[in-house]
Amino acid sequence: MGHHVTVISSSEKKKVEALEHLHADAFLVSSNAAEMEGAAASLHYILDTVPAFHSLDPYISLLKAGGNLIFVGVSTKPLHFNSVDLNLGKKPLTGSFIGSMLRNTGNTGFLGREGTEYNDRGGEDGLYKQGF
Repeated sequence: MGHHVTVISSSEKKKVEALEHLHADAFLVSSNAAEMEGAAASLHYILDTVPAFHSLDPYISLLKAGGNLIFVGVSTKPLHFNSVDLNLGKKPLTGSFIGSMLRNTGNTGFLGREGTEYNDRGGEDGLYKQGF
């Protein structure tokens, strides 16, 4: 689809999977301050899949002005962030309940196949196979 995809994880454990199997263009370790600082204001969207409490400030700093932080992981505890960064950068927070982790993993694999595209015209989860 022509997007530059960056996977963000708390450790290096998923790096090979992200780059070689999911074909991400880049990989960031969120616990590596130098990597995160180097990627500041570089992303248009972040799809946050973490289903647990975590600080949002490091991720908000990665967004360009007008960038979107989209939650699909559900935390049972309130999330905390500095609203100044959101307001000054016009960075909205949005969310969507799109299914379980198992279902999302299946969708990620589906989207990684050659000849598959995503569109938002509806259908089951908005996923269509090209030529189907």
